[in-house]
Amino acid sequence: MYNPNQPPPLNQAQLARARAQMPRAGWWLNNPGQQYHPDYHPQQYQRQRAEDDAWQQQFNAAQQQPPGVLPQYEPPDGPPPGYIFAHGPMQPQPLVRAPRQPQAVQVVTHIDISVPLNTGVANGLVSRVDIRLPVDISFDDAISRITARMDLDPLKCHLGYKYHDDKRRGDSHQLTDEDQWRAAIDHGIQLIRRARTRRVVLEIENLQPARQTTASKSRGTKRSADDSENDPSTSVSFVSELRQLKGHLSCARHPGSWCYVDRIKPDDHIPLDIFKLTLWAKKIFFGDATLQNPPSELSFDHVPKKRKMAASTKPNATPVQVNITNVMPFGDQSGQRRVNAPTPSGSGTSMSATTSFSDSIASAGSPTLSSSSSSPVCSCSSSSPPIPAGTPPPINNLLYDLHQAFPIYNLPQCLPNLRAAGIKTVDDVPGTTDEALEALGVSEVLIEDFRHHARLLSLIAYGDGVSTPRF
Repeated sequence: MYNPNQPPPLNQAQLARARAQMPRAGWWLNNPGQQYHPDYHPQQYQRQRAEDDAWQQQFNAAQQQPPGVLPQYEPPDGPPPGYIFAHGPMQPQPLVRAPRQPQAVQVVTHIDISVPLNTGVANGLVSRVDIRLPVDISFDDAISRITARMDLDPLKCHLGYKYHDDKRRGDSHQLTDEDQWRAAIDHGIQLIRRARTRRVVLEIENLQPARQTTASKSRGTKRSADDSENDPSTSVSFVSELRQLKGHLSCARHPGSWCYVDRIKPDDHIPLDIFKLTLWAKKIFFGDATLQNPPSELSFDHVPKKRKMAASTKPNATPVQVNITNVMPFGDQSGQRRVNAPTPSGSGTSMSATTSFSDSIASAGSPTLSSSSSSPVCSCSSSSPPIPAGTPPPINNLLYDLHQAFPIYNLPQCLPNLRAAGIKTVDDVPGTTDEALEALGVSEVLIEDFRHHARLLSLIAYGDGVSTPRF
């Protein structure tokens, strides 16, 4: 393109004259048309001089033409030198594009709709399903199909929609009447016609989803990056359970503290800190504990304390050696704990703790034991036969064992009632309900231990289990 700030180009005759006048300076100055030096490029320069002579002869012949006859050489490129200063630079011609061929209009008959699910469930996991509806469907028919998939009431729900060209965090367009439905369909048709590879989908939004009420955020707080409406809530609130638990465990003996009173040892108060209270309330919220039953944690278990091994200041008693001939040492036979069991020959003396205990209860005539009868009294008898293997132990053995572990409940007083109700052996306990046992005098807190130890004695009698009870 011609630049008006530069001088006009030279024609061939002018270039030939310039090369003849300045054969070397033009090459050093890099003038147009002087790319050969006579000393460095002698052959090319001689060939160019021959061409210049031909142009010079043609120029001279053109100058000898009579007036009014145009010269025969080709005029230079661009306008004449005086034309630019008088008329300004020439304006370029505008480009004329070829007319675009008309294209056939795409006919759209159906549109894809993305419907969310579980939006009516508080903290539910929201998923989506695609349906395809015709573009000429009515508003009522379309809403009935959409709400049927969303499990919502079409008369109470409030729906909206979005396309991919809307802002992701922007508000949704309302979808409440026929005009708004037609506007949404028309906009989707235009997007489908202009789309090349993108799949156009009408995304339905529930503008009134079911949400769990949470504490309002302070004004000006930023929204976290992972806070999304489609993610399930990971926070739970058990404030009401914690309030009820604090009121239930408020201790009158220790004001301002919360104590857990053990059901086995009512005199022991276990202080609870806020960590244990929160853990208990959370377990109540999930249904793993109640106000009366603490969670199954190590801090609430009955762990036996290690006895302090200190030197005693009392003098040691002189040991007394008792020699009993022809008797077996301390042992166990079919679940019956015998002090001294008879030898197979039948000679010797046998002392049964369980038999003497039942005899002392029967001879007392009163269901309540005195302070002197709280421990068993052993009586020697050579005629009491041992209980054979496979025979269930009597119920008084069970009462004796539990009385040794829990003397505060005075279980031997329940023996007449249990015998009157037909509960004479430990095998009769599983067929009795908890309410019946409680009515017969067994404490509510000991019913579970009562059944467990009865089953243990029954297993020992039939040759299974262990002979030493564990509490």
